[in-house]
Amino acid sequence: MPAKPFTTHLESVVPQRMSDLHIPGAAVALIEKGRVAAIRSFGLADSQSRTPVSGATLFRLASISKSFAAWAVMILVERGQVELDAPIDRYLKRWRLPSSPFERGGVTVRRLLAHTAGIYTPGMGRAPHGSTSTPLLDALEGRQPPLNMEQQRYYTRWNLPPDAPMTLAHEPNSGHRYSNGGYAMLELMVEEVSGHAFEDFMRREIFEPLGMRHAGYDPLPVSLRGQVAKPHFEDGSPVEDWVPLSKAAGGMWASIADLATFACAELSGADGAAVGRGVLSPRAVEAMFVSHGFAMHEDGSGLDFDTALGHFVCTYGGQLNVHHAGGFSGWRSIYSILPQAGLGFCMLVNSDAGNSLWQPLLLEWAQSLMASA
Repeated sequence: MPAKPFTTHLESVVPQRMSDLHIPGAAVALIEKGRVAAIRSFGLADSQSRTPVSGATLFRLASISKSFAAWAVMILVERGQVELDAPIDRYLKRWRLPSSPFERGGVTVRRLLAHTAGIYTPGMGRAPHGSTSTPLLDALEGRQPPLNMEQQRYYTRWNLPPDAPMTLAHEPNSGHRYSNGGYAMLELMVEEVSGHAFEDFMRREIFEPLGMRHAGYDPLPVSLRGQVAKPHFEDGSPVEDWVPLSKAAGGMWASIADLATFACAELSGADGAAVGRGVLSPRAVEAMFVSHGFAMHEDGSGLDFDTALGHFVCTYGGQLNVHHAGGFSGWRSIYSILPQAGLGFCMLVNSDAGNSLWQPLLLEWAQSLMASA
């Protein structure tokens, strides 16, 4: 189903599904031939102020931030400043992994990108707005603000271990273990190698060249603060927003237009624009899509996903599917692309119930494509 008919489908089903799920707001983008074909906004960015969602409303991307961080690492790789198979210790000056029974030399840049470095830290610490800033080094060493009641509720709900100092808990290259902490290490590496704050590097090297006008990290520029959505519980009530302590692991803000622009940059453009759009070479982008082993089985879709570099990949309808989802308290996000076909689906939701909205819609979109092929 091309973008126009599926857009009609979205307009007919999304408002009712949002109402049933008590979801205040959402934004969707559809991509065809490597360019944005449609953007649709639904509901409210803030249930209290009644501010509507627009194509410029900022949502937290949560773990989709990792795909952007992988681009930052690959920029340094292409410049010859970082080697993918080198130990991360080669590039870190301000902090090192503590001693462990396992060989730290096996904690390579590539394995950190693919969550196969032996570091298991599904959480990485978050602080409430208005709290004293916690430097990344403090987070790596476990010196983080105590969890408030809402954060404790979230950690319990998702069975997350308490935040603790970063350790090498498993043999490197012994399997996939999702790690926010590994991306915190990569964030530190980008700063060490580039000589710039992570957010400044991302803005100059990725956001501005790609034309992502609303993307950023906490604290956002004053000009963007009035455009942010607010997070909500599953029952539709507001939840306190948190500031992720690792920008690379989950700290990025973006509009649906920004996320779709990034997704397009991982595809060939209809006007002959190359994969990577000049920020990365097509070869570097394709390298991020190479499987590095089994990651997870998704019951909802029945698909097996492999881990790649800052992305997850599977085969759908005989084609490579590249994917990353994100979520923490009050936020859910997804982008999914079919590079061979130049197609993509992106969605941002300001609710804990967001997975129940985007997952069936993504499947409906993919099934419609197969039906019309």
